[in-house]
Amino acid sequence: MQCDFQQQQLTSEPQLLTENQENRQLQLDKMLGNAKEEVGRLKFDLQDQVKLIAEKQENLDVSEEKSRVLQEELTALKLHMEVLERRKNEAERGVRSLKSRVKVLTAEVESVGAAGDNLLSENLISRNHLEEMEKLRLSLSEENNQLREELEGLREE
Repeated sequence: MQCDFQQQQLTSEPQLLTENQENRQLQLDKMLGNAKEEVGRLKFDLQDQVKLIAEKQENLDVSEEKSRVLQEELTALKLHMEVLERRKNEAERGVRSLKSRVKVLTAEVESVGAAGDNLLSENLISRNHLEEMEKLRLSLSEENNQLREELEGLREE
């Protein structure tokens, strides 16, 4: 009996080992299948991530280019602003200089105007004197003529 039992055990042991191996193989196959599915999902996720990274890198490159262009434009605008500021300062100096010159010329014009008024006044006075002198001359001429006529009349007498 014991021999039978041992023999039965010996014959059933390889069968148990085979069943265990088959179960183990099924579990391993299932685990391998799950692992392959997981690897497939991970590959798909990785591809999505790579695509997203590529898109983000492209967007970053575009943004950097825009930033560079805007920086260049900003630099150009700053330079232009400096040029305009210098021109404005020069124009303001020119305006101040012209205002000063206008004041000087206005004072000169007023002075010349006053001198002209004085000359005009003197000229009027001179004309009045000339007119008076002319009247006196005419009056003296008439008187002289009368006196000559009287003298000739007296000489004739």
